[in-house]
Formats: sequence, structure tokens, C-alpha cells
Amino acid sequence: MSLLDKGIRHAASLWRTEDGTPAEFTEFVKSNYIADPSKRKVVFRKISNYIESLSGNYNNITIDLKKNLDEAAGEIDEIDRMFGNYSVDSHMSDDFYSNKIAFCHST
Repeated sequence: MSLLDKGIRHAASLWRTEDGTPAEFTEFVKSNYIADPSKRKVVFRKISNYIESLSGNYNNITIDLKKNLDEAAGEIDEIDRMFGNYSVDSHMSDDFYSNKIAFCHST
């Protein structure tokens, strides 16, 4: 199985009706597949850097939101618990599928 076939099968397994029609999927693949191996490596590094940046920043935000719960900093109020239990990145996966970023590593 070629890399192209493997990528198309993977992306197709994740593609849902709300992502678009079969024709839109075909157009997405044609528009986003990178045939050149060196260009694919460049784009893979970019995606990796973006994900690392997002994850690192989400981690920093999460640490800040939990600070009053994790450190002996005084009385803990309900608002501290609310923010401490908030998951900043809980919708990242949904957002990546909505804007089609999630499909780009597959094609």
C-alpha cells in the first residue's frame, strides 16, 4: 500500500458527514497531500512545533489555574476549585477536526 493510499484511508476513517461531502473530501485530499518527501518533513516539523507550543502553553495555563489549590496560599474558595478543575484544552481535538487541522497529518 502506498503512502498516499495509507493517508487517504486514515483520513477517510476520521472524516464525518459534518466535515463535508465525499466530493469535498476528495478535494481536501487533492489540495493537501504533499508528494515531495522533503516538503512533508518540513510540514511535519511545523505541525510538531505548533502542537508543542499549544501543549506547553496549555500546561502553563493549567498550572496557573491550579496554583491556589496546589500551593498553601490561603483559603480555598469555590472559584479556586472551579478554575482548578477547568480543562483549558478540552475542546482542542474538536476544534482541530472542525477546522480540518486534524486531517492534515493523514494526507
